[in-house]
Amino acid sequence: MTLRRAAIATPALGFLLALAPATAEERTPPAASSEPARPAATCTSGEGGCPGTGAAARVGGTVHVNSGPNDCGGEECFQISVECPNLGQAEHAVLKIGAPSSRREYKGMVLFMTGLGGTGFWERFGSTASRTLSKLRASGYRTVQLKWERGWLYAAPGRREGQAALACRPATVAHWLLERYDAGPNAAFCASGSSAGASQIAYMMGDYGLADRLDAVVMTGGPPFARLDWGCLRGDPEHAAFSFSANQRRFIDGGFGYSRDVEGPCTRGDAAFVPEWQQASHLTDGGTLVFPRTSVWVLIGDRDDVGARPQAEAYVAALRAAGSPDVHQESIKRTPHDVPSTSRGAKRVRKLLQQECRPR
Repeated sequence: MTLRRAAIATPALGFLLALAPATAEERTPPAASSEPARPAATCTSGEGGCPGTGAAARVGGTVHVNSGPNDCGGEECFQISVECPNLGQAEHAVLKIGAPSSRREYKGMVLFMTGLGGTGFWERFGSTASRTLSKLRASGYRTVQLKWERGWLYAAPGRREGQAALACRPATVAHWLLERYDAGPNAAFCASGSSAGASQIAYMMGDYGLADRLDAVVMTGGPPFARLDWGCLRGDPEHAAFSFSANQRRFIDGGFGYSRDVEGPCTRGDAAFVPEWQQASHLTDGGTLVFPRTSVWVLIGDRDDVGARPQAEAYVAALRAAGSPDVHQESIKRTPHDVPSTSRGAKRVRKLLQQECRPR
């Protein structure tokens, strides 16, 4: 399926990269060229809009099904690859899809994504998270867990692509799911993402034309990448709370094609790179911040220790200021950055989805 350009309403936003428990692959960005080249511009006035205008969605890509559906523990799994015209390489992923209960009226589909590169299934957050998925299916929802092989947020070697452009990958998957499982106006489409998984959602809505398709979103521990410039710059007292850790800076650099063994611009705090960070940030990349039909929920653990709260609060404030009518932020008690990893956090995600995930 090839994703076509879709009209959107106005400008966009986001939040910071926050660290969650990760595999070795997630902790270290893949190697890339030490001196990335700036890619060709992906937006011109002739294309119907440029950053800051919010006039048109970014160009999407194509999903290729390499195998599946195959049985995986009573659910269906697809091995896919995603190609985007403005990215230098394809990325592989696995979709784990759980069917809704046949004893209940079908209510819709919920897409789940994890943090950092998104290389784990959402169920890895523990037994309560797994029960959340099964209870949603029992309620009449189809659950979809998206797991990237290498990570959605890494640029091709030698290309300064940036996180907003790299989000073509999850956005293309979302459009493919809608095309494959579209059940008409009586079925909802919703999503929940943790940490950088929340940013996958924010880019989908703000930059890739999904603001009109997502009925409800529950973002936890994020979204990351609201203002990359505030996180990367050093010696900025006004935005000191946004400053990225050393490891987070390396992941940001990986999104611009810098090798893990090279000090990239975010690691250096290079002020000359500010325009490129802004073009990749939710709040300044030219996408829309106005979501008139989406119920947006942002959940932050009160024990979050990775700096997620300032970025999440900036995202929420920007949506409200832009006029999004249904935006909420909650602090989850006795919960760390990985909100779904606690019983309290996972149950809140489930209850919100059961309450808000309905056609609008």
